[in-house]
Amino acid sequence: MNIVDILIEYLGEPNKYPDHIDYKGNILFHCPNCISKHNTPHFSVNINGKYNCWICHFSGQPKYDETAFICLLRMLYKLGFKDVFSKYGNFVDNIEEILVDKKETFQKPFIPVHYKKIFKYYFRDIYHPGYRYLKNRFISDNDMIKYDIRYSPIDERIFFPSYDKNYVLNYHISRTIRKDVKPKYKNFDIIKPIINEHLIDWSRPLYLVEGIFDSIVSRENSTPLLGSSLSEGSQLLKEIVKNKTPIILALDYDVKNNYFNLMKKLLKYNINVSFIEWGECRQDIAAMGTEKFHEFIKNNVKKYSFYDEITYKLKFN
Repeated sequence: MNIVDILIEYLGEPNKYPDHIDYKGNILFHCPNCISKHNTPHFSVNINGKYNCWICHFSGQPKYDETAFICLLRMLYKLGFKDVFSKYGNFVDNIEEILVDKKETFQKPFIPVHYKKIFKYYFRDIYHPGYRYLKNRFISDNDMIKYDIRYSPIDERIFFPSYDKNYVLNYHISRTIRKDVKPKYKNFDIIKPIINEHLIDWSRPLYLVEGIFDSIVSRENSTPLLGSSLSEGSQLLKEIVKNKTPIILALDYDVKNNYFNLMKKLLKYNINVSFIEWGECRQDIAAMGTEKFHEFIKNNVKKYSFYDEITYKLKFN
């Protein structure tokens, strides 16, 4: 069975090349993973097994011992086409092994045993450095309990678990307490889920911030993007759109250009969106502390303005 025929069966007619395939072996489809339809196909699938959506970044490639055919069948399964293995599994020799593997497409996050709940062990000398570091970053004892924050004296790193709405571990972030260690942050290597979804109230305004410290120190209904962008097919965007959650963008002052891109993306879905106008302020939330941040936002939350965007781009771009 030709894999191209299977792809067309499930993904629909691709963008027209001669025989559908360009000279590099790529075929362009509309992406089933994207939250909305796009006029131009952005989902590139290569006959060597690699695939990537340029909008939502759904991507993958064959494992070291895996054929392109199996990888692309697995891709279709991940996209929700659950019958693909039952229909075309007879073309694969080790179908039993694959059917087990596909359930574990990504490594599951876990908490290493040497990372202990810091509030439970802070009185021990070897945990004092981690505890003092958090205190200096405006993290309270209650925060340590609420966010299940942990510390490893071996790694000298703070560990932030993230849980989904059912309180199942879905991600983790760690941060060194040492100034001479790089990278400072280590994130779990999977597509980012909604960070600390179990703490989000979708009916209230949601602050989108950059980092985990910003989220905790804000003491607001918030979640970190772990960056300054929000991809089209992300679960976070889907939940925002589904719940019509009002959004307040609280990214750092130095990524204002991203504010406008994000706001226009959210406005496209009729989401009520505001942003923090930092003005001359050059501190992020984590550096300001909660009280100063709350005082600052009283008079510095604005709605999107096309005039503001043009003025900003003329001034800085």
